[in-house]
Amino acid sequence: MSDEILKAEPDLALEPGLAAAGGARQRGEFAQVLRDAWRVKRTQVGLAICAFIIGLAVLGPLFAPASPTEFVAPPFAAPSAAARLGTDYIGHDVATRVLYGGRTVITLALAATVIGLLAGVGLGLVAGYARRWSDEVIMRLLDVVLAFPSI
Repeated sequence: MSDEILKAEPDLALEPGLAAAGGARQRGEFAQVLRDAWRVKRTQVGLAICAFIIGLAVLGPLFAPASPTEFVAPPFAAPSAAARLGTDYIGHDVATRVLYGGRTVITLALAATVIGLLAGVGLGLVAGYARRWSDEVIMRLLDVVLAFPSI
């Protein structure tokens, strides 16, 4: 009797209309979550701050008052008209060096994210599909890595 009941129930995975509706429903739910998040004021403020910082990092050299290697004042000079944030240990304008350094920071952050993503996905795929000894080796190596505290 239980076999008859199991045979009578439709297989949802084989129904093309139901599978497509499930995928559309999931995309609709994600879009709804994004719309709900956008309506919250702190989301808008946070995205505006992030956009400002990224924009300043990318466009910073356009606003820099001097070259990052130019000597503008004596070392460790206080803020002045020539150096808005003062100077560093060799007399370079700190504001200029911060504005020029933003691109490097953004580039390094993106590169580290991409490298970590590729390494993690690659190791996960190998460990997931290979199984047996390669899975064990990868997992033990990652256990050693995770044993060290993050800085």
